[in-house]
Amino acid sequence: EETGVTVALSTSSNTNEEMMALAADLMSAAPDEAITAISFGADWANVRGPGLASLAANGADGGGTPWAAFLDFTASLSSANDVTIGLEDDFRVPTMASRTTDTNNFRGGTRYHAAGYGNCTMGFGAKIGSAYAILTAAHCSGYLEGMAAYGPASSTSIGVVDYVLEMNDTAPPYDLGVVVLNSGITSTPYVYANPRANVTVKGYATGGIVMEATYCSSGNHSLGKCNLLSKYQEFACDPESNPYECFYAIVVESTDSNYVTCQGDSGGPVYYHHNGLASTDVTAAGIISYAYVYPGQTCGTTGGISVVASAIQSVPSLQIPTG
Repeated sequence: EETGVTVALSTSSNTNEEMMALAADLMSAAPDEAITAISFGADWANVRGPGLASLAANGADGGGTPWAAFLDFTASLSSANDVTIGLEDDFRVPTMASRTTDTNNFRGGTRYHAAGYGNCTMGFGAKIGSAYAILTAAHCSGYLEGMAAYGPASSTSIGVVDYVLEMNDTAPPYDLGVVVLNSGITSTPYVYANPRANVTVKGYATGGIVMEATYCSSGNHSLGKCNLLSKYQEFACDPESNPYECFYAIVVESTDSNYVTCQGDSGGPVYYHHNGLASTDVTAAGIISYAYVYPGQTCGTTGGISVVASAIQSVPSLQIPTG
């Protein structure tokens, strides 16, 4: 029967796992930590960094230099894997991207911070066994476990950062961590939308983030919005971390020229609605990691998110409760 739909099948040169490994190899081979991110698809990779194209051009003219060696390595990877590898000057840097009155029964979108670090945003309510927890970003605690976490309206610790080892310090690395809440403190299957209305989490996206799809997020700084368009994967690095921390993420771009995320939104929830934006039922999909910004800015129309399904796969005991 004629349906009006044409389906085209094509063969990819590489699996997603092979392209993830290729991006990590490129990052490891780059001199002087000059690369901020490597975007990639099934048969392409784009190496980005400030002044990268001119640095590489100078390297091409100087045999034996670190950049010349990198260009040789890039050419060999391209040939061996049938991948087109490009270089791009990109002077933006990832700035590792909160509701402020909750003292218990924490919702996604609420501000919090780990001891010694700036404000971040709580992601999705979670459980580890019988303990209540919050899924968030690893960089919010400097990629460290054992850090005390504090809510927006309390000077007393609400819990401890954990499971960074499982999700960030092992391969493949993700910008994901968990705050395990103290006894008597709970999280909920709700997320602050805009301005303070709740949406209810009904599950998580087991298949991860779908490309070229629109998602919503809720951050302490930029509040609720539904303008995140998923574009491609990348291997990104935190320019402020010491040692240098890199991880896999999904790039999102704004659908309406407004910001997708801001500094302070990190760790916040990314989700999609059921049955249109009027529905209050949502599916957990991602966690905000960073915004791409030019020097002096704190918000961006392009950013990166981590994937909730990656957290579930890395920590089998992690659950995302539903309401």
